[in-house]
Amino acid sequence: MLLYHGVPKRMMGTKLYPLNELKNVHSELSAEYYEKYSGREEVTRQVIPILNCLWNDVIFFIPIPPDAINFARESHGLLPIEQEWFVVDSKTLNQSNLLLFRHRPQWTIDAELEKDEYTKLDDLSVVQEAEVQMVPECAIWAMKKFGRKSMLFGYMPHVLFRGTIETENLERIHT
Repeated sequence: MLLYHGVPKRMMGTKLYPLNELKNVHSELSAEYYEKYSGREEVTRQVIPILNCLWNDVIFFIPIPPDAINFARESHGLLPIEQEWFVVDSKTLNQSNLLLFRHRPQWTIDAELEKDEYTKLDDLSVVQEAEVQMVPECAIWAMKKFGRKSMLFGYMPHVLFRGTIETENLERIHT
């Protein structure tokens, strides 16, 4: 499965680091990137099951092609995301350090199920893998309901990777 990560605007070097590791490598950048958690700092203390680490100990990817996200955004009156993206084939990463994360609004799930769902990437069926590469209905709902105030990737599946990634030879695409 192809994974997408936005190329940081002020990237130093050729490696992607989780935020907690970036603190030790490029402290001047980490403060800037921690800003996105302003007002919701509790997220940074969230433990990710299976990988047994904190939220900021992983690199986040989107398994949905950026063009598909932009199509959904434009279809609902939102501006497209203009971004350069790294493209990573999930098969090139350590499979035991990969996890699919889905955060769903409460109304989309059974009361007995968790709102957050974590699944090992290599446990996905072919059908499930195809599903997580499409913009989900709950993300479209958020775009309609919150418009420009919706989070860019709200309610979209994410792939979490515990580790660092060398980017020097990665494909890059632009949207």
